[in-house]
Amino acid sequence: MAETASGSEYEIIFENTGTAMAVIEDDMSISRVNAAFALFWGSPREEIEGRKWKWTDFVSRHDLERMKAYHALRRREPSAAPGSYDFVAYDKSGRKRDIHLIVSMINGTRKSIASMIDITEKKRAEEAALWDSEESLRNVIDTMMDSVLIFDWDGTVLFWNKAAAQLAEAEAPREGNQPNYMRFIHPDYVEKAKLNMILLQEDRKESTLVDYKIYTRKGQIKSIECLSTKINYQGKKVGMLVARDITERIKAETALKQNEEFLRSVFDNMLDSILIVDWDGTVLFGNNAAASLVGMSSPQEGVGLNLIEFIHP
Repeated sequence: MAETASGSEYEIIFENTGTAMAVIEDDMSISRVNAAFALFWGSPREEIEGRKWKWTDFVSRHDLERMKAYHALRRREPSAAPGSYDFVAYDKSGRKRDIHLIVSMINGTRKSIASMIDITEKKRAEEAALWDSEESLRNVIDTMMDSVLIFDWDGTVLFWNKAAAQLAEAEAPREGNQPNYMRFIHPDYVEKAKLNMILLQEDRKESTLVDYKIYTRKGQIKSIECLSTKINYQGKKVGMLVARDITERIKAETALKQNEEFLRSVFDNMLDSILIVDWDGTVLFGNNAAASLVGMSSPQEGVGLNLIEFIHP
């Protein structure tokens, strides 16, 4: 009597719950549904049960093979198959639905029972919030003076800000016209860039400044320094690179070095002895004439010595 009463209680719950429920057979056909399921899919329950529809008729192609594998695994080793997960389905009218599924085997049978919760509006709200968040972030990034580039692991540019577009002298990437950022890397730096991408993808790269040379879309060569990191973007892990144009700085440093070399050459060829010392008398620089004056073979020998050592008592 206890078992019969318990069975009746389960029957009442199955029929009257507001959650869409279905009994799934070993061959994937749907043998029984409750009123909520029939309402959910837009078909009379008699039509669903009478035609022996299969749950595979509702599931999106993207999720189908995964769910078939779960179905088979659940019957071989129930504890190994996931008891709940999300998938995309289509109702009788063809409307796309995001579903959260809870499923388990019915003891002593090859049947399973599934409960389905429509999370379509929840997913839309989450996607809208994510879009708003990403759009706000895009607007902030677009106002940055540094170039920001987001790319996937084959180098395809998913997004770059206005500064990056100006640096590359190119238009912003758009669907169907997304360049590979490796095309902009100078040939001398391509292998270095590829290695850094692999290390970044495998979480083996520390966030340190790296220098590259690039070609712009118009063929100019520019020098950049950049930091790269891994981020979540549109639901997947990708790379982000923040770069700064240092072309003019490199030119200035090169000019300064050339100027120093020129002045050194002038000093070294002067007949007068020249010494540069700090305030405690330490020699910082001397020319050839000064070295010769104190009997040294080169000015470098005297650097670091104190001028007092050369003064007669």
